[in-house]
Amino acid sequence: MKRWLLLVSSAVLYLAAFPPLNLGLLVFVALVPLLLALDGATARESKLLGFVWGFNVVGFQMIWIPKLVTQWTGNAPLGILPLLVCAVIGGGYYVLVATLLRRCLELKWWWALVFVWVGFEVVRSYIPGLAFPFFLTATPLWPYPALIQSAFIGTVYLVSAWVVVINILALFFLTKVSFKATRPYIAVSVIILVSSLLRFTQPIKGTATRITAGQPGVDMAFTARNEQDAKLFGNVEYISARARGNRSKLLVLPEGVAQSDGFGVPVTPFRVDPDLPILFGGMRVEMSGEIKKGTTMSSKRYQSAFTLNKGKWEHVDKARLVVFGEYVPGRNFIPFLSQFKLSDQDLTPGAETKSITAGGIKVGPMICFEGLFWDVAHKQSENGAQMLAVMSLDDWYMGTPAPDQLRTAAVWRAVETGLPVVRAASTGYTMGVDQRGKIINEAPLGKAFALHLRVYLEDNPVKVPTRALFPWAFGIAFPIVSVLLWRRRSAA
Repeated sequence: MKRWLLLVSSAVLYLAAFPPLNLGLLVFVALVPLLLALDGATARESKLLGFVWGFNVVGFQMIWIPKLVTQWTGNAPLGILPLLVCAVIGGGYYVLVATLLRRCLELKWWWALVFVWVGFEVVRSYIPGLAFPFFLTATPLWPYPALIQSAFIGTVYLVSAWVVVINILALFFLTKVSFKATRPYIAVSVIILVSSLLRFTQPIKGTATRITAGQPGVDMAFTARNEQDAKLFGNVEYISARARGNRSKLLVLPEGVAQSDGFGVPVTPFRVDPDLPILFGGMRVEMSGEIKKGTTMSSKRYQSAFTLNKGKWEHVDKARLVVFGEYVPGRNFIPFLSQFKLSDQDLTPGAETKSITAGGIKVGPMICFEGLFWDVAHKQSENGAQMLAVMSLDDWYMGTPAPDQLRTAAVWRAVETGLPVVRAASTGYTMGVDQRGKIINEAPLGKAFALHLRVYLEDNPVKVPTRALFPWAFGIAFPIVSVLLWRRRSAA
């Protein structure tokens, strides 16, 4: 009973740190009850504890799925099935994690707790077909940018590691571990904290630049196309007028506001002013082949970012696609797939992550889901981008915690790259974030709004190529530490 009470306490603390409660500082102690529950447990108990923890935490984090499926298909019971599948997969994940954590505790390999927990976060973020870097341990710290500046050196995963170290210190305190064993963990946690605070106090450099993030205020997920286009026509015209009045150097609109004519030119339901630099997302169709008698042309569809540069349209294609949203792995082997009314044609990922010049600014476009991935932002930084532009369409899951986590990702990408982030969404969250992760301003949810931002752009922002080493190191360490723990067990 004690173990189960500890397990429940850990899950409740962990979930309370995330949206909608946003009690972020709880992550510093949320893992302690889980570790106490696993300490001394049998192999069978640890597997069961891990499954229940993962099933409930992952299930709650994916609670937006039933609402999305219900609205899309009109079938409420059908929405429960994918949620249960996700929860079971999550439970399976943490069977493995809990087994490894128990061995770490048994062997008193405290350091290995960090590599098991964070290493698995990296692995599950990049599993082919299931890559989904949601609810990472460090995520809830986004409202406290002074605490997360180490992400500039080592990404969000380094901050997750720091959080785990502090959980270990709390475990030491409760289990009365000797001060000698505690000292290295105190030193690491203090060094990371102090370096973060020092970076946070550094002044932001660059030229002050006016940018407008346009929020059309139109539900572009569940509104009929003709009605949607009519509203976009008037609302974007209003936003554009406000951007011109603000003398903005660039107007950023969300994704999904344009369709393709089949030849790479976006077709918009609103007027594009050639004198107002603009960046937005939309569908791009690439036709191939020749029209011959008895044959048809083939096509590839992309989600792309578009800008009008000197009278010519330029584009960058989305490289990270949403599983089951933009492509379906194993499409021909999944039963009942037709019931979910998914598109019968997958989108094509872009060949590479590229930047684009819009309004004389080198911008790193990130389309919706891409905003969750540190490596996309890092690549844009390496491309020489002066700012990141996240173009999103979150209407599919408004009213659930999902848009909140997508919103937090903008803060993390700003801190990691040291670049300002402008986020434009159809009904929200539309916002600007400075290089230290501080929110400059936000638009009210659900309204047509022209959000004027003053961002600081550098001609040659600092690049940190070694930033990529940390996620790779944690990801590679996970299987290595797992093997070491297994071999030690076998020897025992």
